[in-house]
Amino acid sequence: MLGLTTAATIWFVGSIEMGIGGGYYLTSIAGTGLALAILVLFRKIPRSYHTVRTYHIIVAAEDQAVRELTPILDLLV
Repeated sequence: MLGLTTAATIWFVGSIEMGIGGGYYLTSIAGTGLALAILVLFRKIPRSYHTVRTYHIIVAAEDQAVRELTPILDLLV
């Protein structure tokens, strides 16, 4: 979920700007306060909740197919 907070913040700021442009000042101020409170709370969540997973793919194929796929798979790693 890395990057999700950044994307959500950009969308939220856009909606606040639209509220200000539409004359909804009080609602926009309340939304700004809510957004700041949520972002501060997200910072307090430890990074240890983020896990990194590694997957190993084993392919069983004929020799010719393996020779053809090896250069392609090496580019992905």
